[in-house]
Amino acid sequence: MRRTRFGIRKKRRNMNVGIALFFLVILPLLSIMIGSRITEWVVIPTINTESMLQSPGDITLENIKELGSKKEQDDTEEVEPKSEKENNQFTNKVDLKPLSFYMIQIASLADNKNIEGLIGELQSHALPHIIYRADNMYKIYSYGATDRKHIEEKLNAVREVYPDAYISHVNIGQRQIQFSDENKGTENVIQNLNTLVDSLYESSDALYNLSTGGITLEEYDKVLNQHENILTTISSNLESAELPENSFAADELKKMLDHQEKNIKASLEMTTTDLDLYKLHNNFLDTIFRTIEIFKI
Repeated sequence: MRRTRFGIRKKRRNMNVGIALFFLVILPLLSIMIGSRITEWVVIPTINTESMLQSPGDITLENIKELGSKKEQDDTEEVEPKSEKENNQFTNKVDLKPLSFYMIQIASLADNKNIEGLIGELQSHALPHIIYRADNMYKIYSYGATDRKHIEEKLNAVREVYPDAYISHVNIGQRQIQFSDENKGTENVIQNLNTLVDSLYESSDALYNLSTGGITLEEYDKVLNQHENILTTISSNLESAELPENSFAADELKKMLDHQEKNIKASLEMTTTDLDLYKLHNNFLDTIFRTIEIFKI
């Protein structure tokens, strides 16, 4: 009888030890192994999947194809220091004016899958917009102005459709262009671009004053015509200029001028036929962003 009781007690002790080992040793080890496998099979491929890290393919939507191909203003590039001889070859200098611009950002997308639908939504609400590609992201902006107060006045209306919309700011500081006597026409072109900057500020104010009835259509036409004349002057001076390598690529600058000229002509046509403030704002957004692309280099 005693042997039977002793055997039962021994079996119970062994069972208790086994249970303790299971919960204290085996189960934690199994948990670690299972967790490791889940991380390997599920989490890591999702984070590091090649399809997520690849750049979106080229798209042909309006205002995206040619915009945003260069680095953003905040990026820092390492530049090899110039030799003393290279620095001494620039005997002249001229300052390019700064440019400050405010816009309402409504979204930032990693790919272009939903852009068509978003454009349709923006159009249905008559919200001007531009889509700017930078750092493999598609950033969607609505309304833009050189004066923050004009954008603040539009923000509530945009937030009725896109509650998370906020004001974004681009500031391109004053830049000094150095050139030698061989770079003929450089100073004229840079001074013309300074006049263009002044015109962009004036065009921005005029557009928002037109929207609120602060100026007449004839006054707005006058601002557009002045802008167009400046573009013509720059294009003419650019033909005979020899710009230094540290300033602008002549072909890119010419492309910007061509796009601005098309926007001005389209806006002037609207003011004489069927005034459409939505399209006027779109044209101005395209003009200002193309200027930013050139100036931020």
